[in-house]
Amino acid sequence: RMSRLHRKFVIYIFDDRIIVEPSELRAESLVFNLKTNEITSVLNPLSQVAVLRPLKTKESYGLIGLIPLHAGLYLACITDRSLVGVINSKSIYRIEKVSFYPLSNSTLSEKQKKYEATYLRLLKNLLRSRDFYFAYDFDLSNSLQTNFNLNNNGNSNNINTSNSERNLWYSTTTDGSLYKRFDKRFFWNKRILKPIIKLEDQGINSSPWLLPIMRGCVLIHVVLINDSCLDFVIISRRSRFKAGTRYKTRGVDQNGHVANYIQTEQLICYNNNWCSFVQIRGSIPLFWEQRGLKFTPELIINQSEETMKSFTLHFENQLKLHQKILIVNLLDSSGAEARLSRSFKDHLDEFITNNSNIIYEHFDFHSICKNGQFFKVSTLIEN
Repeated sequence: RMSRLHRKFVIYIFDDRIIVEPSELRAESLVFNLKTNEITSVLNPLSQVAVLRPLKTKESYGLIGLIPLHAGLYLACITDRSLVGVINSKSIYRIEKVSFYPLSNSTLSEKQKKYEATYLRLLKNLLRSRDFYFAYDFDLSNSLQTNFNLNNNGNSNNINTSNSERNLWYSTTTDGSLYKRFDKRFFWNKRILKPIIKLEDQGINSSPWLLPIMRGCVLIHVVLINDSCLDFVIISRRSRFKAGTRYKTRGVDQNGHVANYIQTEQLICYNNNWCSFVQIRGSIPLFWEQRGLKFTPELIINQSEETMKSFTLHFENQLKLHQKILIVNLLDSSGAEARLSRSFKDHLDEFITNNSNIIYEHFDFHSICKNGQFFKVSTLIEN
């Protein structure tokens, strides 16, 4: 079973330290020393400062991580959450509000203070964008099929066994830590949790503090059919690799990661029987970019000897994850996108030689569905 994560704690702020105390009895607290920058884990640390009154206390529902800015590290915590719904009796939450606590007493110039305030405001706005989700005892990052394989030691042969005989959602990792099984692509706060993860090297059990955050979208709807509940769930997971805004970040990198990569899973559960359909979308896995400030920026394909290597790495990773892939190319058949589409198809033809696990379909979305005629997508489904 998964190690139990701290679901609620209180942050006590003193002149020289910040104490994060979990609500569970006999659980160790984290102590951040503002003078030495040392992080320790102590049982009942408030007894050591009983004569002092904290400058401030704040209730929190999760530790996001440590973020470096001009003044040093800031402790980022979830201070408000909303319940999105329940999947397999596990509660799924969305971040509604965050707070940042400086972990040093650095002196800043007026210019640095101005920048610091701007960065903190931007970070707060980002994390309050209602795009960040978490669960204390549910793996949001992996699909139903992946969870099943993980929990059955990679053996999917017994997928048709009864629900009572199979384990769809729970962890069977060595110590059950949620962060260790979380898909690194969708583990949004993995990097900023590293200082807490490294506490394990000091013999400190930091697992209860390591709450993985996923960026994306979770929608849960429950309807009643013949006195039985039907759960309809959509989970969209946004990759943290090659991240960036549209137009500014395009194509593939040397590790095979593409820009704007999102995995969307549709889940249906009825009478405790689950089914799943997974789609992935991402930028064309070539080295290309768009420049300029026009409504449709200039499209430039950068020819490189490394292109096929990155292209191959991308699709090898996808096949490893999904076994079989149906590729739908939505690029235009004319104009600048046509060049990109042809280049993509040429690289794909070279890659899929003697590979029956990939099916390719080109669907000129803008031409076929122009003027809002989105019903014509049905022709793609029929094909």
